[in-house]
Amino acid sequence: MDGGGANDFNEGEELRDEDAPNENFNCDSNTNNITGTTQENSSTNAQLYNLSVPAAAEFDTALLLFHYCQSHAKLNGYAASIKRSNKERNITVKCDFGGNYRAGRKTKQVENRRKTVTRLQNCPFEIHGKIHPDKKWRFIVKCQYHNHEATPPSAHPAHKRLREDQLETAVSMTQAGARPRAVFSSLLNSDPDTVITLKSLYMQRQRKGWKC
Repeated sequence: MDGGGANDFNEGEELRDEDAPNENFNCDSNTNNITGTTQENSSTNAQLYNLSVPAAAEFDTALLLFHYCQSHAKLNGYAASIKRSNKERNITVKCDFGGNYRAGRKTKQVENRRKTVTRLQNCPFEIHGKIHPDKKWRFIVKCQYHNHEATPPSAHPAHKRLREDQLETAVSMTQAGARPRAVFSSLLNSDPDTVITLKSLYMQRQRKGWKC
């Protein structure tokens, strides 16, 4: 299933520093505005965008639920990210533009190194999923709106990660002695619509420790 490799779920299990809870916002489905307070406690008004939400469905695992949301997001101008999860009980999925970087030593180091504006902009979109007595996972859309317009898949790191089938191909070719550029060319030929990059291939290879 499209939407990233098998490691997506594990990497997002804990609430990350940059994914600060979006509890200050009030998502009103009857209006086209979202109101809330910033850390400075001043009122804010942001235009909302309805970028389409995934249709109701049921799944055998939380991971399948997340991949379903991710596949839908890719086709509709955003990407999904796991805000918090418990594999046995529930999962909260947010837009990958959701959250804010918290001030701290790590954040300051990143800012000093890159000097770029963060992609996180506290987008309120959120989905809550949980397992039911029949052992099926289902979800509800807690907030259907985004505070940004639709963006192409290439704008989202999550969509640049290798899918499970791509990962298997990459590992197999690497172990057979293929160089990264050859692996990358093969993946592009097999899926012309993919947005993975040579850089993302190198990064996953380094993180996973593939060996020839």
